[in-house]
Amino acid sequence: MAKLNGGLPDFGMIFKEKAAVAVSGAVRGVLGILIPDDTSDKIKTVCLSSLDIKQNEWTEDNLLFIKSLAFLGNPFKVILYRVKIDLSNLQEVLKTVEKDEPNYFSIPIIPVVAKAKSGSTLKTDVESWLNNLRNEEGIKLGKEVSTIKLVTSCDVEPNKPYIIDYSSKQTHHVIAGLDNKVLTAQEYSLCIASLCAGVPLNASITNMNQPWLKSFKSSVANEDEEVAKGKVLTGYDGERYTILRGVTSFTEATDDKNVSFTKIRKMEIMDIHQKDIRNTFKSSYRGRYQNTYDNKRLLLGAINSYLSTFKKNGQLNPSYDNKMVIDLEAHRKFLLEKGTYKGKAITEEDIKKMSDYELARIDTDDKVFAYIPQYKPTDVMEDFYGEAII
Repeated sequence: MAKLNGGLPDFGMIFKEKAAVAVSGAVRGVLGILIPDDTSDKIKTVCLSSLDIKQNEWTEDNLLFIKSLAFLGNPFKVILYRVKIDLSNLQEVLKTVEKDEPNYFSIPIIPVVAKAKSGSTLKTDVESWLNNLRNEEGIKLGKEVSTIKLVTSCDVEPNKPYIIDYSSKQTHHVIAGLDNKVLTAQEYSLCIASLCAGVPLNASITNMNQPWLKSFKSSVANEDEEVAKGKVLTGYDGERYTILRGVTSFTEATDDKNVSFTKIRKMEIMDIHQKDIRNTFKSSYRGRYQNTYDNKRLLLGAINSYLSTFKKNGQLNPSYDNKMVIDLEAHRKFLLEKGTYKGKAITEEDIKKMSDYELARIDTDDKVFAYIPQYKPTDVMEDFYGEAII
């Protein structure tokens, strides 16, 4: 039975992709890094450059590692989260990460003590935490869902659009400034996370150069197959080390998700819209406006004005409307569940006879139902097919 008072206020926005048809500003470029370190009790350090990292707060190895890798991709901001080496305060730290909601989150260093825990590692604990935060069933229930994306290196295939998986078959990375250290795939995944956080929104990490990389080893037999498995790969063409394709780990299409969810760039665009619209609704509209038709149009007008800037700049396909409208189908369902309209009982047949004009203006109590019928984030140029006719 539904709660009469509705419980806590809700916000739900879901992006769905059915076949080829899509149905459906925060500061970006923020990279969160989880570092096991017992040097200090300070959980969180915000850094705009490597100069903000204090020498006496980290072990010598961690200090050199963070300074050498975290800012390589030129992220707007890096937030360092310290967890105890025994992971005893992991859940406390993750609650802080959840509130901060960085665009990308990296766990490059896996402490040995964590591997000894029965059935659990730092990686699996963090993945489980993020799976709970980004549970789409929660969106359907009107719950706020995080936009954090995890960059890691998995032994299995996570098949999640919000997990970016640097192939564990690429090892022995040697980078400038850390010549005496050979980096594993997990450690080097911090470089990938830094690239993801720093890439402009009109581009992608596909074909992005890694000039700091001096060498690496790869046991990947077939690069096409590995990328198709949702693995991010580094390639070498004899001159440059580059990212072969900016993909997420999502590989198995569903009724609601298809190719758009396989690209890091598209996921970032969708996450930005989710986060900005949610935060604007919470800070500027929730509890401040009466839920009338005119005020709904005011809200949707603000959202559509916001979306139009992405359409103008090319992040949303200009061939699609990319506009949010009142969800008339949700209004029909609302009336059917309520069973009354203007003080009188109403049937399903009565609702079917109502015009769109009437449906758009019904009283929906404290709820705003809206969706974007045509929503299409753009991709970047990656593949070329051409021929010359002689």
